[in-house]
Amino acid sequence: AGIYCRGGSPTITGCTISDSSGGIYCFDSSPTIANCTISNNNAWPNGGGIFCRGGSPTITGCTIRSNTAANDGGGIYCNHDSSVMLINTVVCENAPDNIFGSWAGGGTCLADSCQDSDGNGVPDMCDDVGCYGDVAGNDQRVDGADLDAILLLWNQDADEVDLSGDGIIGIADLLMLLEAWGDCP
Repeated sequence: AGIYCRGGSPTITGCTISDSSGGIYCFDSSPTIANCTISNNNAWPNGGGIFCRGGSPTITGCTIRSNTAANDGGGIYCNHDSSVMLINTVVCENAPDNIFGSWAGGGTCLADSCQDSDGNGVPDMCDDVGCYGDVAGNDQRVDGADLDAILLLWNQDADEVDLSGDGIIGIADLLMLLEAWGDCP
């Protein structure tokens, strides 16, 4: 694997992992992976881009594309006791599938093709996905204006800024907003 994580919660940022026998392998670990490109990796039997077993990685602002696996999870594979949180991430053109297993999050593009005719960095199939965390306006950026919107509605029931979906604006929403901070893919 390009990166092997076991029993920890490392932070992996700003990396490119390509042309490896598996991009990132997570065993009983929950890494934070941000602003990375994971592409053209191949694994047998599962998890060409990212393989998760016994952990819950958080993936923000990444592109996971053109990875392959022999059985499942060309892009991401999460077995029965794992799940992944995807925020403002593009997952496209992985085979045999983009994601196998449990995942959650928002602002994420899952596409069969990575074709980007307008050159905006988002596959054509996902131009309408939006930007997770961009709650103050549709400027494709999570920034101070979005933080103000969360703080102004703190401890209230406001569906339009309730990122966590728990019915109340609070610490979970703030943490999710900070996780998505910056330009959207």
